[in-house]
Amino acid sequence: MLRRPTPKNSPKTDLSITFDVLWKTHNESAVELLLHALDSPLKPIRDGALESLLKRRTTLGNQEIINRLATLDAGAREIVGEYHRYLGRGLRDSIQSADPKVFATGCAATLEFHDYDMLPTLVHTAEDETHPHRDLAAQHVLKLAELLYDELATGQSTSAGRDPPLMRKHMLHSLEQSLARLPQHKRPEIVEALLLLAPREYPALQKILADPMHVAYLSVIDLLTHSTRGGVIRLVLSFLDDPQAPSTVIKLFGRRSDKLFLEHFLRKIGSQPSSVMTQNLHKIETICWMQDHVRLVDQLEEAVQGGSVQLALTSNISRHTKFKLIEHLVRFGKPAGRRAAALALASFQGAEANQLAQEALQDPDPQVQAHVLVQIRSRGITGALPLLLSMLDSQYECIRNAARRSLEEFSFDRFFAAFDSLDDHVRRTTGPTVRKVDLTVPKRLQEELDARSRTRRIRAVAMASSMGLVPQFETQIIQRLTDEDHLVRAEAAKALAQCPTDHARRALLAARHDRSIVVQEGAAQSLQHWGFDSMVEDLLAADAVAAKEKL
Repeated sequence: MLRRPTPKNSPKTDLSITFDVLWKTHNESAVELLLHALDSPLKPIRDGALESLLKRRTTLGNQEIINRLATLDAGAREIVGEYHRYLGRGLRDSIQSADPKVFATGCAATLEFHDYDMLPTLVHTAEDETHPHRDLAAQHVLKLAELLYDELATGQSTSAGRDPPLMRKHMLHSLEQSLARLPQHKRPEIVEALLLLAPREYPALQKILADPMHVAYLSVIDLLTHSTRGGVIRLVLSFLDDPQAPSTVIKLFGRRSDKLFLEHFLRKIGSQPSSVMTQNLHKIETICWMQDHVRLVDQLEEAVQGGSVQLALTSNISRHTKFKLIEHLVRFGKPAGRRAAALALASFQGAEANQLAQEALQDPDPQVQAHVLVQIRSRGITGALPLLLSMLDSQYECIRNAARRSLEEFSFDRFFAAFDSLDDHVRRTTGPTVRKVDLTVPKRLQEELDARSRTRRIRAVAMASSMGLVPQFETQIIQRLTDEDHLVRAEAAKALAQCPTDHARRALLAARHDRSIVVQEGAAQSLQHWGFDSMVEDLLAADAVAAKEKL
């Protein structure tokens, strides 16, 4: 509750001095006067009387204020909120009252002003079998616990001067004492309130979970299994991070199938659970919804469907149940769920898994296709190699990368090492594939073109030709036409047949005058390949004219 701003060093008015006297005097007649002032037509007088009555803390004054709460304006309620702790006895009397209106007013004020000091009174009323409003009191115990849980979760206190962690400690103490009397009052709301506020290491909770004979054991397990309140779900999920998590709680994860819990549970698991979490998940031997109601996963948000795959793979459930989830998600999951399932499919072999993989290759999501594409060769699927080769030209980068991963034998190193032993046909059919698979080809080829070894330079030019990379390396190969070794020059001349550019033509025309006949023949063959024989003399004549003009 926000405090009303009070200007520092503000001068006292006659009215404020009067109210100071009225709340400090020991004369009880002042209370009557202040009560009458609450009905004044002037707001400053009403507000002053309200504040003075709160400060006096009299039973009569507090009860009147509580009775009027529903009719107070916003400014007056702010004053009550600032001094609500002064209403203590009045609120307690209201909560314990058998009068429905008085009881309801007291409970409403307790919740409105987050008066956690009233918890013991609400608990006592809820336990009292003779009290006509014990059911409502028990509900308000739970509501008050929820208010404090929200403050603890957000880190924002609405009660000025109150420390939420300290309030939690006091409230847990009261709730724990009441828990010992559970066989008498049988109030599940009190148990749930404790679960809302208790951390997993709370001694009383640990004691209950370790002792199936504890009076609160069955009630606690039931609530941990079925409660959809955020604080209880938080408590259950916190045990995933506990290396000593009780086995009774671990079993809960396989029994709960409510959508809210599952979404929080699977989101917490994510795609990479911690080592402790993995250890706990592996202890789960049964997941009821996955075994009997796998379609429940369709109701989950896309972002958490992947978590269900991680849960299935990490848990200790049967492989049949795991595959059933994977199969369902591959066929009917949302995009993120299908991707996770397609990736997990690699862990399953056999005819059913192979059939599912082939279906996934038709998925509209390229990432799903990519995850399955890397599996098809190991599955022995017919036509895998031609399919992978065709996928090297996919418009999607992820699919191209998946195809490359599956065709790693088409590497530059292997092609380079075997090149001299391959015939021309194998070179021409294998080279383009190597170029598409191994992204280091351009860099490695440049290194070979610049190598000191004549053999490596010759091989590099021939490899560029077989891989269809001559146009990309046109400048470097033209430079090889002036190589010191005539065999390198000859190989370069033959390779330039793939470059029908003016630059290449002129270089080849010049190479026709090379001192080596082998180079001359190679240049002539390349020019002839592009049908340039008839143009050769014209080009030479044009060069001669250009040379004369230059002189």
